[in-house]
Amino acid sequence: MMNNLSIKFDNLTYRARRYGFFKKEEKTILNGISGEFREHELSAILGPSGCGKSSLLNILSTFMTDGISGSITINNEHWNKTKFKKKFAYIMQEENLHAVLTVKEAMNYSIKLKTGKSLTEKQQQEKIISILDTLKLSNRLNTYTQHLSGGQQKRLSIALELVDDPQVLFLDECTTGLDSVASTQCIQFLKKLSTQGRTVICTIHTPSALMFEMFDHIYAMARGECIYQGSSQNLVPFLKELDLICPSTYNPADFLLEIANNDYGAQNSRLTETIENGKNEFYRKPSNCLNNNNDDVNFQKFTNGTTLSEESKLSSPSSFIYQLALLVSRNYIISHRNITLIIQRLLISFVVGLMVGGMYLGIGQEGSHTFSTFKYIFVSAFFLLYISYYSQQTSFPLELPIVKREVFNRHYSSSAYYLALSLTDIPMTIICTLIYLLITYFMTDQPHDVERATAFFSIGLLTSFVAQGFGHFASSMFELQGTLTFAAIFLPLYGIFSGIFILMKDAHWLFHWIFQISFIKYSLDAGATVILGWNREKLHCSEDYCHYQIPKKFLNTIDLNQNLWLSVQALIIFLIVFRLTAFIIMRYRLKNFK
Repeated sequence: MMNNLSIKFDNLTYRARRYGFFKKEEKTILNGISGEFREHELSAILGPSGCGKSSLLNILSTFMTDGISGSITINNEHWNKTKFKKKFAYIMQEENLHAVLTVKEAMNYSIKLKTGKSLTEKQQQEKIISILDTLKLSNRLNTYTQHLSGGQQKRLSIALELVDDPQVLFLDECTTGLDSVASTQCIQFLKKLSTQGRTVICTIHTPSALMFEMFDHIYAMARGECIYQGSSQNLVPFLKELDLICPSTYNPADFLLEIANNDYGAQNSRLTETIENGKNEFYRKPSNCLNNNNDDVNFQKFTNGTTLSEESKLSSPSSFIYQLALLVSRNYIISHRNITLIIQRLLISFVVGLMVGGMYLGIGQEGSHTFSTFKYIFVSAFFLLYISYYSQQTSFPLELPIVKREVFNRHYSSSAYYLALSLTDIPMTIICTLIYLLITYFMTDQPHDVERATAFFSIGLLTSFVAQGFGHFASSMFELQGTLTFAAIFLPLYGIFSGIFILMKDAHWLFHWIFQISFIKYSLDAGATVILGWNREKLHCSEDYCHYQIPKKFLNTIDLNQNLWLSVQALIIFLIVFRLTAFIIMRYRLKNFK
């Protein structure tokens, strides 16, 4: 079992492809660069915006895998994503955290998801406390992450990925959004991690002079090429050899950035040639000797007295069922802390139920209102479609930044996430659906028949679950604004072709296929069959003549499909197709979110 990891790359090239309507464009982002990031070192990738530093970080961390050529080796062994990814952790630029989890809860879920049951509960808590003490977050255990400062959120993002002791840490713009004090503290902690044998690599735009000196290794880039690689102390002598004199009062990092931006003329080619696009290691000092004389006792306790090779044995992926249980538990906590959303859904179901019940008050037993009963069934199906769709349309788009971080860093599988997402909302969907149906069913005076009522409620629940799946399908394809546009187009279309505004037999044959893919039509058919079919007895008529006093006559007139099982089968098929397609698209997006 290897203790430390060094990552070496040679002649690395990355070309990004962009597709237009009429042509395909290809842009070279990295142009044959070489270099090495070693264990025991804190390395910084510097350079102006667009120079390729984030692309280099993404490639080495396996975040991007397409359009790459060249050689990447880890401890002189060929780069293997499957083998080495579990030893990596990627801390992204944005602090993608669950806002209503406390620091302690976030850490508990992270360590349980990433290490499974390889640690006892006591060991988990000791490890959490030692990490948080080291990161100066132990006094924020019961604070919601949304109430943490920017620096504290950044440190928590790092802490969440340290629970399984990764051997290589990648950090994208680790000081962005932090003040000078928080930035310095962040770099100091990363420095400590590197002294423990980890390989720590981060991109950083403009480090202060103090932070610059903390880095063991600098890898500077411009226009996709390497313009310097070596120690921070050797940068000024390197530039001096090329007649680029850094003023004594000047921050060397700022001076290098100005050179990269051509503020002193076109110098980048000279730098690249001298450093041999990263192959020249003359300006690089040997790896630092381990410095274990650390006065931070908590940092020494970080790994609970284990070596890195022993740490790797402690970290084992949790099982699918264990992941699912933890994710459902976490989702339950998050959803119930967003109490406003819960109250809104309950109130909407209650208020709309009273409104619909009032509009169709007492029509269920009256032969002169048979068509109104049919309209009540349609309104109910359409309301359940809207409330269930909109309850899920924001779920994936809003959580995508968090999910992509957690899936990439091996907290859980995408299938466990999706199943947990679906299961968590089932109780709330059932409650809201039953509130609406119970109010409207009895206010409209539908048949007091247990079998009919049970069947009608079951169809309503099935409709809600199909609509919920439709919401997952839309949210998996689009960002939040896209799901709203999608709903504005397709939900009314489903209503138009449901069989109430125009019958399928009366529509042009070119539109028949739209009726067949409108699941609201099958919900309407099933609901009408249960309420007005099944040999429903002759209705009471309070007027001189009730044309549809016999419910079956009405169903035959509108050419309604009275095969209940066929309609239920269609709804089940829609449920499966929507959810399966949503999962496939979601998984694809998580694998291609670069």
